[in-house]
Amino acid sequence: MSKTTGSATEQSLRRLVAQDVAIWAHHASKTPGWRFYARHLMLRPGFNFVLGHRIARRLRRVPVVGPALFRIGLFTLEMVYSSEIGATAEIGGGLYIPHPFGIVIGNGAKVAKGVTILQNVTLGRRNPADTQMPVVGDGAFVGAGAVLVGDIGIGAGATVAANALVLEDVPANARAIGNPARIIPARSA
Repeated sequence: MSKTTGSATEQSLRRLVAQDVAIWAHHASKTPGWRFYARHLMLRPGFNFVLGHRIARRLRRVPVVGPALFRIGLFTLEMVYSSEIGATAEIGGGLYIPHPFGIVIGNGAKVAKGVTILQNVTLGRRNPADTQMPVVGDGAFVGAGAVLVGDIGIGAGATVAANALVLEDVPANARAIGNPARIIPARSA
């Protein structure tokens, strides 16, 4: 399994937000677009949490004051939502976080496109000296209270169950269940 994802830093803010709107519309069984945004997303804390991070990351590019605005933006989001996405975490488009409370995505973690993350999820290091972080593949689902730590990869379309402690790779379309998690391979058709 590859532990690399397409970098969101190369994508435009407009494209990333369009992917976010599309995933929210998919989950609501609605047509994506600005009308959907105006009606359904302006008051959704999960969408606004992710959007706030995307805007704060773009502020980093502003000459002279950008880094300070970026840090202020991140601090404000952390205070409002009691959640954190690290400054160097890579976040792909279409991130679906319906309940953005208690989430920690540490510096260096990578989240691909179309990923769903529920409340109280941690993506982090195994110990403070470790530099390796989890990589979550396209279309993965991470259940409430799950903890993913260390140099692990969560494959495309994989499911991490609620309250699972994941310490090893989860192959594509497989499920990780329990504490510590046991891996249930994808079913063959």
